[in-house]
Amino acid sequence: MIHANSLTVTHKKNSSHSGHTGYVFKSEKGKFIYGVLDGYGELNVGDVLKHDTGDAWTTPDGSELDFGKELVETTEAEALRRLEKG
Repeated sequence: MIHANSLTVTHKKNSSHSGHTGYVFKSEKGKFIYGVLDGYGELNVGDVLKHDTGDAWTTPDGSELDFGKELVETTEAEALRRLEKG
């Protein structure tokens, strides 16, 4: 589980072979997180996701996202490596 109240999108990459979009986020605590979204429109670099309770994250447009266990707290270098790997 990610212990953060907000995540800011720092990088994103669309995977042409899987149809997923990978993201690197930075929490308000300075931690880097890698995550993948499938089926939700697009988040943009600079967008901030808010987290209040449960597993859901709220997007700037008010939509709720549930990454489940797909968010991984890691180093910035590892998050960027995962993003490039897809």
